[in-house]
Amino acid sequence: MRNLLFASTLAVGLSCIGTSFGISQTTQSSGWQFRCPLPGAVVELSGGGSITFRGKDASDSLICLTGNDSRRFLNYWFTDTDLVRNGRREIGSLFPATPGKEIIYQYATFDPRTHVSVTIRASWRIANTGSVQVPAGTFDAIKIEHARETVGGNWRHREALWLDRITGVPIKAEVDFAGGVALGGQRSWEATKVRMPSS
Repeated sequence: MRNLLFASTLAVGLSCIGTSFGISQTTQSSGWQFRCPLPGAVVELSGGGSITFRGKDASDSLICLTGNDSRRFLNYWFTDTDLVRNGRREIGSLFPATPGKEIIYQYATFDPRTHVSVTIRASWRIANTGSVQVPAGTFDAIKIEHARETVGGNWRHREALWLDRITGVPIKAEVDFAGGVALGGQRSWEATKVRMPSS
């Protein structure tokens, strides 16, 4: 009983510590753990293009290696982007993932269009899990939502990513933006074909 009380007090204390540093977080005890797809897995995207996976990064469990020596955060976002550089630690706290788990934080950066310092409010949320149908088939997926907006400005960028819970391959992405252009040429797509390596 004493250990249970201590663990509960510690959990509440740690939750308060995270909030005091500007990180709002909803926690749950267990859930889905992110994994990189097996080396050789290929996802073909609607509208052209594909992602070929080469394995996981030895130094970061949330980064996967893809074709052309690229590194992708959560199998999708390139690691040299503003959102990964300024929120990696916070985003990692989403895992293990359970529906409803969310983090919100802010960071300062420069607007590439105006070269003026802006504050970005970012959020990541595990939206839900369930069956998702795309041209490549039906998958048991987890949906991760990400949003960024300028504080006091008119720019906003929202994305949703669905990952297959068994293999980790991305199967669908939706991109919505206002007040500017999509970042990094990102676009909405669905997997038209998923090829897994033979055993």
